[in-house]
Amino acid sequence: MTPERYANAHLIKFLLITGISQEDIHDARVELRKYLTIARTTYKLHNNPECVLRASKLMKRLGKIRDMDILACVRSDSRDKLARETVSMFQVMRKYLLPRLYGSRLLVAERIYNDYRRLKEEVEFHSIRKIVREVRFLVESLDLSSDVLKDISQEMGSMRDRYLFDTVCLGKDGGFNEERVKELKERALEEIVEKLRLTNFKHLKV
Repeated sequence: MTPERYANAHLIKFLLITGISQEDIHDARVELRKYLTIARTTYKLHNNPECVLRASKLMKRLGKIRDMDILACVRSDSRDKLARETVSMFQVMRKYLLPRLYGSRLLVAERIYNDYRRLKEEVEFHSIRKIVREVRFLVESLDLSSDVLKDISQEMGSMRDRYLFDTVCLGKDGGFNEERVKELKERALEEIVEKLRLTNFKHLKV
């Protein structure tokens, strides 16, 4: 599998979603984010800013709906209206399937390497979470899927959702378990090193 084929497969799954349930919105975000991660990483090969901009705007709308679903205490009547409007926009992405991109695997591997270096220095929870999530998708696009990165990404996503709910709905800010975040970061770094070793790009070894 090439990264662009990975991106296109998930874009097609995204385009098949027509519902507005919490599960539908969650699934739409995951599928579109996988596409967007690759579209951004390989931008200098496809040179199509529209696919990135369109997907980014849809991600923002989907994120707003997702937060409405998490924050049951402030659920708005506008949730379903926003969801229907957003889902109706999905088909615009049909014309943004990525073409064959020569060199995409190298670009993705280099991005993983750079994310590894960023993650080593990062201490802020949200930034750590986003880097791990991105690397998970990049690794998947190289056919090097990782249950470790998937589990870490999902756990940190749940931590973020609980923090948001506690802050907005319960009025308390307990922050994040710094020791646990540190543990997850170290596990992610170890896993990324293992995946980089499986690539054929010797200049990216760590």
